Amino acid sequence: MRDQAELQLAIQAAEDKLAQALSSRDVATLLKRYTDEIHLMPHGVPTLVGKVAVGAYFEEVFRMGVCGAQFETLTVEGEGDEAREVGRYTLYAGASQAARVVAQQGRYLVIWRKVAGEWLLHWDMFNAEQAEA
Repeated sequence: MRDQAELQLAIQAAEDKLAQALSSRDVATLLKRYTDEIHLMPHGVPTLVGKVAVGAYFEEVFRMGVCGAQFETLTVEGEGDEAREVGRYTLYAGASQAARVVAQQGRYLVIWRKVAGEWLLHWDMFNAEQAEA
């Protein structure tokens, strides 16, 4: 049980780093949070494979005004260099962090892979829980 609690703390810390990267609005910084073989499955978008496709997706997301996110790890299972996480997210949009508003809320499922001692997103699927305006 202790190992799973420690794993959950480690995954939440990795999610917090992802949130910081999103707040930076810098695609290169954000892509460091993903494995080279990332499979990103956003709500309403075909699966994106690899950092080039994922980078192009986030460039568009930032152009649309997304300026940050918050992630809440609900459950984590795993062992060794792989973990599975279920959580909730909130995306924020706005011209600045001070002027941001909630743009979307939803849930996600992530397969994490530990690479060189760091937890990185390997498969990432998320969807909105409410209709977008």
